[in-house]
Amino acid sequence: TAYRRDHHPSPPDAKPKTSVTLKLTAPDGTVYWGNNGLAAGNWSTPGGSANTIDTVENVFTQDPAAGTWTIEVIASHVNADGHMETPATDADFALVATGKVTG
Repeated sequence: TAYRRDHHPSPPDAKPKTSVTLKLTAPDGTVYWGNNGLAAGNWSTPGGSANTIDTVENVFTQDPAAGTWTIEVIASHVNADGHMETPATDADFALVATGKVTG
């Protein structure tokens, strides 16, 4: 699960000022984008494309493959500074990853 805080766009139906997308890659190279397939069921479906609208994105796999998974949080655009106290343009996000670790 990835969450990003977005400064409210103005007007309310405008695009978000910041876009942070969740992407998981399975050990076999299968790619899962945040929220892909979740409107139709409880489990994410492979493929799809970056979700640049939702502030909370999830990937749920029913039978995750053993091996190394890669988690990426991608900022496609950051148009509002999340931390005025730093010289960089920053975006806040939170990431939660859970799974069964064996070995």
